[in-house]
Amino acid sequence: MQRFLVFGALASLCLAAPAAAGALDGAWTQKSDSQELTLVPKLKISPSMSATGMVIGTAGYGGSSTTTTLQSEFVPMRTQRAMSLVIRADGGFTWTIDKSRPASTQKPDCKLLVREEKTGRMRIDGDKLVFDVTGGAQSSRDSCDAAKTSRGAKAPTSESYSYRVAGGALTLSGPGGVNWTFSRG
Repeated sequence: MQRFLVFGALASLCLAAPAAAGALDGAWTQKSDSQELTLVPKLKISPSMSATGMVIGTAGYGGSSTTTTLQSEFVPMRTQRAMSLVIRADGGFTWTIDKSRPASTQKPDCKLLVREEKTGRMRIDGDKLVFDVTGGAQSSRDSCDAAKTSRGAKAPTSESYSYRVAGGALTLSGPGGVNWTFSRG
């Protein structure tokens, strides 16, 4: 008798997962204009170090007293984001993300335009929506410099977000300040 109860409970859990996924099927859209932490390259100028300590200056034909390095760091940047997420009843999805932000902190009038297209399968894992990305592409271009254009395939990956569905809205949240609210559309 206990085996039948355990089997019945497991069967009902397995049957509930597709029903929950089905409640998410359809088209979802999201738009935002906010500060996002963005990884950008920055030139760092630092004093050179010698074996005996910091080099303050040079006399005669001495070398440079500074070292210039290129480092990437996160800085807050105003970013416009528009996303379209289509989830099929079978869990397949297509997620298109368009972002626009300043191309650099030195040229705020130049825009970096990024488009991501992701395809794959969505599944529910407890209180998380997991998007197993199996294909897609990513492209970017700088509005002031045509040479800074790129396009490439999306590598397979898995993205996991806490989610909530309420009042016709789907909210995804996760690391790095992710807090996106999608509406039906």
